[in-house]
Amino acid sequence: MGNVLARPSLRDYEIPYLATSGLPPDHRILPAELLLTVRDNRVLLAAPRLGREVVPRLSSAHNFTRGAVVYRFLAHLQDQDGRPGGWSWGALAGQPFLPRVSRGRHVLCKARWRIEASELKVALKASAAGVWEAYQLLREARRLPRFVQLTDADNALQVDLDQVLWVETLHHLVASRPVFTLSECFPVPGQALVTGPEGPFAHELVIPFEALRAPYRPVVTLPGKSEEPSVRVFPPGSEWLYLKLYCGPASADRLLVELAPLLRRTRSEGLWDRWHFVRYRDPDHHLRLRFHGPAQRLLAELLPQVHAYLEGPLTQGLLWKWQVDTFEPEWERYGGALGFGLAEAWFHTDSQHVLDCLAQGQTQEARWRAGLRQTDAIWAALGLGLSERKDLAQAAREGFRREFADPGDGAVQMGQRFRELRKELEAAFPWPLGQPPVPGCEGLHWIREAFDQRLIRGDLPALAGSLSHMHLNRLLRSDHRENEWVLMEFLVRLYESCLRRHAQDLPDRP
Repeated sequence: MGNVLARPSLRDYEIPYLATSGLPPDHRILPAELLLTVRDNRVLLAAPRLGREVVPRLSSAHNFTRGAVVYRFLAHLQDQDGRPGGWSWGALAGQPFLPRVSRGRHVLCKARWRIEASELKVALKASAAGVWEAYQLLREARRLPRFVQLTDADNALQVDLDQVLWVETLHHLVASRPVFTLSECFPVPGQALVTGPEGPFAHELVIPFEALRAPYRPVVTLPGKSEEPSVRVFPPGSEWLYLKLYCGPASADRLLVELAPLLRRTRSEGLWDRWHFVRYRDPDHHLRLRFHGPAQRLLAELLPQVHAYLEGPLTQGLLWKWQVDTFEPEWERYGGALGFGLAEAWFHTDSQHVLDCLAQGQTQEARWRAGLRQTDAIWAALGLGLSERKDLAQAAREGFRREFADPGDGAVQMGQRFRELRKELEAAFPWPLGQPPVPGCEGLHWIREAFDQRLIRGDLPALAGSLSHMHLNRLLRSDHRENEWVLMEFLVRLYESCLRRHAQDLPDRP
């Protein structure tokens, strides 16, 4: 603890924490006098007494990860504009074996074995001669070299698996652990570069690097431009986990409802931050589930939990297969990277809203009525006036008539059905004055604002149609195109009726 509690003053100002400062009182910054703000996605600390920004720097090698909250916060903040160097396996870090990584004459990462307690227990049970023989069995099964290192953070203990005393020492250290890591010795004993009359010496050189860069400037998106995505596909192991669950339409509803507890638990654990689902046929009916979050946790923690959950539906016959796939976002459909990001954030909200509706056990009749109301609410939340909504519904209706090659009979039948339900449907729409906020439409105003600032390419009504289409896809159980056609026929008639009755007092936009 000497380098933590007693060390020279390295800077003009210090934040004393866990130790006493050697600087004069006016050069000490107490944690209580710091002000915290967030600006341009950066956390800023300021000392009003000095009128300056405070950039904390930990001046010791102390392990702060188990310290007090304020101490951890200040220590983590020092890495805000950079990151420690070193090789990272990312989503593969939990694999049982990872090989040596080299480039030219440089070894970037040594080979590594991740051994779980269950493996050690099997070896101990199979051994008749105790600990040493058990480790020889483990060594043969995992192809361990003679010399390995037990690694804990930045500490490494060399172990000779041919020596009984070393093996017993290793077992004493790892016997109570659920998992431990061994890495290769490099160079192996006898190949040391530093030698003397006494023999070889262990040595280590620490070489600091500094990345020179231009001063920080906030990123500003210019009006009229949409930033192109740097990554256009997301395979397994990336920030998106994409699953396909093949099942029937009715089973899809049940799977979604029963999936809700797992969703709540895994989100509370921080395994993902957003998700959404889509119903699809290719040609088999299936659900598409997409989770966004930390790549390593999605692959190493969320996927095994989903796998365990799906064992039940597979056994019961609700699900006949499932697979992991590569996610390819439809950037252009939503006006570029920014538009897709905003739309995807709303997909999360909409998926949660639909999941709540499914949990209530709504009938198919109740669902399409809710879909009719929600489609109008989505378009209104995006800022479309009543005339614009009528034009959008009319364009969609004509597209469906062409798609189904309707000579007019279908439209006649739907017109008759509309007349039967007309009074009931009109009563469900509180036109023309202020509509109350509708659950599931939160966040759509951000898309409208982005269009107003010309940050999203394309046509707003077209995007509104895409978003309502995705909502109906989630809400309705099956025959989505046919049902959406019926809803567009009904909406056109509702809008026309409302425009005629309120032609004088309707504003252009809600």
